Amino acid sequence: MKIRSKNLNLFFNFLIVVLVVISVYVMATSSDGVLTGSKFKALKYFTVQSNIFIGISALISLIYLLFKKDKYPTWVVILKLIATTCLTLTFLTVLGYLAPLMGIWLVFQGANLYMHLIIPVTAILCFIFLEPKVELKFKWNLFSIIPSGTYGIFYIICVSAFNDFGNIDGWDWYAFGTYGVGIGLVMLFGLNLVAFGSSVAMYALYKKARSKW
Repeated sequence: MKIRSKNLNLFFNFLIVVLVVISVYVMATSSDGVLTGSKFKALKYFTVQSNIFIGISALISLIYLLFKKDKYPTWVVILKLIATTCLTLTFLTVLGYLAPLMGIWLVFQGANLYMHLIIPVTAILCFIFLEPKVELKFKWNLFSIIPSGTYGIFYIICVSAFNDFGNIDGWDWYAFGTYGVGIGLVMLFGLNLVAFGSSVAMYALYKKARSKW
């Protein structure tokens, strides 16, 4: 890995960690705006979970880049691919679903500006262009749908159990169950397809960028 690329990778991973810590703190201490929750209630959102995930992944990258002398491990790149896919899903869901539903200015207010836009875009670019070169296998893209798939199953079970369809102040905070459990399941299945497609796209761009190294 070139020294310049390594230094840029260090900088952007550090930036991601700092932005995640600040954003989560702001979200947890202020519930102003849409898609927010004070204290631990903020953790219910896939947005917050995926941002924490990328923050942890970026921190692991920093540790290996700074202190480990051996080869950069493949599993760290896979972890970054999964975490970045989660953020990409967040970004695309906000643009394609939540912004039209709630208003583009509302979904980019406060901490959500960083969680919905700045951190996802930074993480995507960092993964594609700066993540160290390893041999990635296509089948590993399947790992990228585990977080969104697990979250979706838990989400629809809770909405159904509490009969909270369409109640954004209750268990259906994304309003996926507005038109019933069937439509909700279709939407969640579609989101997992988007997650897989996003993972494959980043995998392909990562491979293409590394072919020039």
